[in-house]
Amino acid sequence: MSRTRINRGKPPERIEEPDCADRSDAAAMEEVATVTSTTSTPNVETAQAPTRVRRNNTAIRSDPRPAGRLRLSRAQEETQGEEAVLPAAPARRRRTLRGPAAHRDDARTPMRPGGADTAEAEARDDADVVRVEEPESHIVVVAFARETWPQAEVELIGLARFLAGPREAIVLCRIGASERDAGRAGADRLVTFENAGIFQRRSALAALCGDLKPRHVLLPSSDAGNDLARFLATRLGVRPAIGIVQLRGNEVLVPAADRQHDYARSLPPVATFTASACKATTPVARREARTLMVQGVTSDPAGVTDDGIEVADVSRLALEEAEFVVSAGGGVRDLRLFGAVARSLSATIGASRVVCDAGALPRDRQVGASGHITRAQAYVAFGISGAPQHLEGIRDCAHVVAVNTDPHAAILARADLAIVADAGAVLAALLENGESARG
Repeated sequence: MSRTRINRGKPPERIEEPDCADRSDAAAMEEVATVTSTTSTPNVETAQAPTRVRRNNTAIRSDPRPAGRLRLSRAQEETQGEEAVLPAAPARRRRTLRGPAAHRDDARTPMRPGGADTAEAEARDDADVVRVEEPESHIVVVAFARETWPQAEVELIGLARFLAGPREAIVLCRIGASERDAGRAGADRLVTFENAGIFQRRSALAALCGDLKPRHVLLPSSDAGNDLARFLATRLGVRPAIGIVQLRGNEVLVPAADRQHDYARSLPPVATFTASACKATTPVARREARTLMVQGVTSDPAGVTDDGIEVADVSRLALEEAEFVVSAGGGVRDLRLFGAVARSLSATIGASRVVCDAGALPRDRQVGASGHITRAQAYVAFGISGAPQHLEGIRDCAHVVAVNTDPHAAILARADLAIVADAGAVLAALLENGESARG
């Protein structure tokens, strides 16, 4: 076994070493010390540092020290003895990731409100604002401070941005006070009605649409939004699209009158959108949100005051318009208990022909082919057997729950959820659980 050593001022010297693989560590160390002491110059110590010879840019390392011996650091190896060791390659710099504060120079003055840093940041933000000067056309978005669904204003503006061209401005008409930054939401212009009554809002929006002549007016699909859309459509002489559920290019899907099907039509100038049609529309650039003043706004007519929205008694709602209906049949013996459950559930009251013929409930509450057809989203029948005329009246209901003691009752076959039990016992349990839940 041989190794090569380089001494200062001398050519490389090859030294033959004994094989230490089959000997103990102590014997191997002893023989290595003997060999090195007889072959080295007086300037070289017994415990020699490893030598390196570079051939064709390849470092060859020969280390005479046996396994288990304490290894010295590179600095210690270079300082011990007179043996020349080729210098190592420069250490590679380490890259450390730090938080935003670590990128600032320590000698730099921290940012303070009103200082140069703040002014510079404001100037940079102002330079990043997208402005549309002298737009070719407009799209008006009407939003309410009490949003129909979370982020309705932002999503409607995003939908308008999807429809708008590069030289088209988005005008946000905000009804009510809101702290949201309209520019961050994506509005190019802003009109705010904070304390305006319903007639003033209608007059202002009609005047705004008359001045700007927008290509589209978009509103959220709600009672107030749909009512305002119908008013604007009447003033503009167009047919609105109410409750759009999907936007496909220039086509929209609108629920049909039976609420079981959708039909496609072109996007009209005035339209209201549901949450499902507006999702995943987030603005990516800050807009100017320049404030606009509306001229020609008229006050409320003389003798007419706006008292706001009055919540109607849903229990007396027309069966054709109701979304949630509970009906009583001949199996319900306590109609007061039934009425209390209907009010607790905020449901509209219905009845079978047997109950209405007996005079227990008025005729306008009768459900069936000989009464009223309901298309409720949820219909709950208590003590109703399910005559063919009654089943015809609930044919278009989305979800039917039936409670009857007869497991072979026809209405149980129609029901999505059938409960074979006494109607009075189920009504009492519903009322008790409802009162306990309200606390």
